[in-house]
Amino acid sequence: IVAATAIATAASVTAQCVVLRDALGGLELGRLLSSSLRIGVASAALAGVAYLTWAVLDDALGRGLGAQIFEMAAALGAGLAVYVGVVAALRVPELEQIRRLVTRRG
Repeated sequence: IVAATAIATAASVTAQCVVLRDALGGLELGRLLSSSLRIGVASAALAGVAYLTWAVLDDALGRGLGAQIFEMAAALGAGLAVYVGVVAALRVPELEQIRRLVTRRG
């Protein structure tokens, strides 16, 4: 079932790319790949920092419910901070779009 879903999704995306390429006069696949790679690097940094933060705090604070809530919140916060920092350092264009969207609503 999983393989069939992946194959169907890949076929659908390929068909959409072909149709949209003609309708839009081309696709910016180079930019898409560049942004995807930079976001992948930032995601890996997020995962590493979040895990390390959780592991250090878990060793220090133990497995109580309150400790686990604090450890997860700290790990998520640290990971988010690193992700935003790496995305900004790598100049991912979508970050500026998100900033504009958030400041427009706020």
